[in-house]
Amino acid sequence: MILNRYVLDANVLISAVLSPNSTAYQAYEKALNTGVLLASHNTITEYKNVMFCPKFGCPLLIDITFTQFQ
Repeated sequence: MILNRYVLDANVLISAVLSPNSTAYQAYEKALNTGVLLASHNTITEYKNVMFCPKFGCPLLIDITFTQFQ
């Protein structure tokens, strides 16, 4: 069985965390429920840099498991 693959940029991931009723969160949930969520190292780094800045006060981070593809 081939799973759908989804790529969400850092802005969508950040919006999903900050606004659980948003379209971004719906996209995130669909990706998790119907396939595999893919993200580049740069996207993950940007996500972490933004979410750990004092402006956001380190809100609850979404639990993301990353697998490195070679």
